[in-house]
Amino acid sequence: MIRYNIEISLSAQTNIEEYIRFIRDEYKSPLTADKHLFGLYLEIYSLRNFAESIQISTKERVLRYGSNARSIKYKKMCIIYTVHNQRVIIHELVACSMIISGL
Repeated sequence: MIRYNIEISLSAQTNIEEYIRFIRDEYKSPLTADKHLFGLYLEIYSLRNFAESIQISTKERVLRYGSNARSIKYKKMCIIYTVHNQRVIIHELVACSMIISGL
């Protein structure tokens, strides 16, 4: 079984920080923010085991990262990534509604 290395781009890290900050500050819910952060990283690092088993996306917002770009969901957020050899590169965290609507 292939074990993939996970790399989180600087822009994806910024997306994650903004998402968690929004929950903490706008909803005044630091405990929920911590739970989301923990769950989000669990979801990202679960890709170590099955990254290429996720279907390649047909959505324009995802495919801007390449013809082999994929996405997985965490709550109402989508994690967009690509696979190169044994590396998974996380490119963006975005609201799934933005992918569905094509924004």
